[in-house]
Amino acid sequence: MKLICQKNLLLEKINLVSKAVSNRGMIPITECILLTCRDDGLVLLANDLNIAIEAGVMDVDMAAPGGVALEARLLYEIIRLAPEDEVSVFVDENHVTMILSGSSEYKILGLPPEEFTPIPELEEKTSYKIQAGFLKNMIRQTIFSVAVVDSKPGLTGGLMELDDSKLHMVASDGFRISYRESPLIIENGGPEPGSLIVPPKALNEVSRLLQTEEDFPVEISYTNKHIMFALPGCLLVSRLIDGEFINYKQSFNEDHTTIITIKRQAFLMSLERVSVIASKDLKKNPVFLKIESDTLIVSAQTETGNVRDAIPVEADGSDLEISFNPRYLIESVRVIDDDMITLQFNSSLSPCIIKGMDDPSGRYLVLPLRQLRA
Repeated sequence: MKLICQKNLLLEKINLVSKAVSNRGMIPITECILLTCRDDGLVLLANDLNIAIEAGVMDVDMAAPGGVALEARLLYEIIRLAPEDEVSVFVDENHVTMILSGSSEYKILGLPPEEFTPIPELEEKTSYKIQAGFLKNMIRQTIFSVAVVDSKPGLTGGLMELDDSKLHMVASDGFRISYRESPLIIENGGPEPGSLIVPPKALNEVSRLLQTEEDFPVEISYTNKHIMFALPGCLLVSRLIDGEFINYKQSFNEDHTTIITIKRQAFLMSLERVSVIASKDLKKNPVFLKIESDTLIVSAQTETGNVRDAIPVEADGSDLEISFNPRYLIESVRVIDDDMITLQFNSSLSPCIIKGMDDPSGRYLVLPLRQLRA
């Protein structure tokens, strides 16, 4: 294998696939990046056996095809520190790899490409497309609610639920639910309905790969075991989570006795101010919301002090006092893009449902803490 490539272009692709490199040190090949010269250019692949990322470099000069697996961290540092803009790579039949740039010459031992686990093939797959901007926002506006403990495996990932025209994304840790929906790009009548649970690492990496101002169609394909995201010049394939998700639809009950309309930024800043006092132990030191006529009083009281903040609102219904873990409210309110939001309540022991005034495609449910002020 022989090739010549621009340093910055190669470094960009190494950075792109490196998130799928294993750092556990148990299987050496999973700590490598596979470089393969094909007719259509250079392809880089990393695979930690749970997630695989493949990216292509088309603008290369190749003298001979082939492949080699190189330790990812070492490869990154060699290319990063290369003194010239151009890098040459030569691999012999024993996988000994020469990397040349200017006066620098590295000679390292690679592994045969046959030892590398290939990217999973998705047979009998279901495919659909969604605009990149929609997908990125859906991930951003739900991923924070994924459970971090695996007592319920189905809640440790994001639910992607598909119908004939929309993609629904849901995350829950048992104390809150984040929900968003977005339209699909309909082709040939649309895909078959289905649902799957995607690991948060895969969703976060897809979001990272979508760091661009350009909007383009993302093709998503899945089987009962894997999901694949196809972006321009890049593929990400991940295992799915085998588990049961909660029946989230029945949780968003539209019945309410009290509803308030409030400026999103004013509410967010009030929560953050009050959280300064409550932050030591958010379960023992909740924030209290008290609705009195057209005023929302946000407060907290601890052994070290107390705080009270008042915000004007438009209120409809009964006065109410209810307590929450402030982090759950802050994280939900922060990702809403609307200037005005509504909060719906039924009682001091019932969930709060938060929505944007202008965008009906998202809603957030937060359970209260069953603790009233002494």
